[in-house]
Amino acid sequence: MAEDTKTPQQLVQERITERVGGLTVALQASVVDHYVAKEEKRRADLLLRGYDKVNSLTAELAKINKPDLVGFDANGQPVSQNYSQAKIAEMKKAREKLQKLTAAFEQAFGGGPFEPLEKALQGGDDAGERKPV
Repeated sequence: MAEDTKTPQQLVQERITERVGGLTVALQASVVDHYVAKEEKRRADLLLRGYDKVNSLTAELAKINKPDLVGFDANGQPVSQNYSQAKIAEMKKAREKLQKLTAAFEQAFGGGPFEPLEKALQGGDDAGERKPV
């Protein structure tokens, strides 16, 4: 059929078919961009949660890092301050948790794998987790 004998609808349909046929590369790029953006958001959320959790654990450790056995003199003045075994164990556990999370956060933030950070955030409560607004 000659170009001048085609109806406007036929010409439009041909041009649409031509352009859709050429979309393969653009569509592939669009799909890739979508999933890259999705993964970027997931990783950013992990870093934010990790940062908040490190701060939360640091504050928690500072709060519990105080002697729980205090000796006083006859005037009521403290003369000795000591830690009980339970307090030492509690502080050790808090330090280990903080060190593990800090190492995982630093590794992910530096471009390393995110799996250790994800695993560290899944273990225990997520007091530092950001809640969606």
